[in-house]
Amino acid sequence: MMYTEKQIDKMFMSLPKDMQKTLTSDETLEYLKQIEKKYNLQQKQTIELSIEIGMLMLGASSPQHFIYNIQKEMEITEDTAKAIASEVNEKIFQPVKESLKTIHSLNKKEETHKIHILPTTPMIKKEETKTVVSDPYREAV
Repeated sequence: MMYTEKQIDKMFMSLPKDMQKTLTSDETLEYLKQIEKKYNLQQKQTIELSIEIGMLMLGASSPQHFIYNIQKEMEITEDTAKAIASEVNEKIFQPVKESLKTIHSLNKKEETHKIHILPTTPMIKKEETKTVVSDPYREAV
């Protein structure tokens, strides 16, 4: 499936207000800057992290794949990916936990498909395969 900027905007507008606020807040940006500094990340890595956070919050990426996705896209070790994911979970995902559960429970049946992201969208620019399982939200992100 191809996501245009218009489709991403539509997905964003369909999100609960708390998630819209989280995705656009200065507080979220500040958390990302703190993570960047703490883990000595390059700007490209921080951008990849923000893309993965956005994809998960939009419902286009599965929470089960979050650690793997950031490890792969940011080119970091699994231990570093787990540590970053833990901080993202605590600071960004926990406040909107119920909304995340709702979004990710909409696709309860198991299915596999490819998501193609147009490179013209500045925030989102990659292709991934995702599997949605019967319980797509797990507490330990």
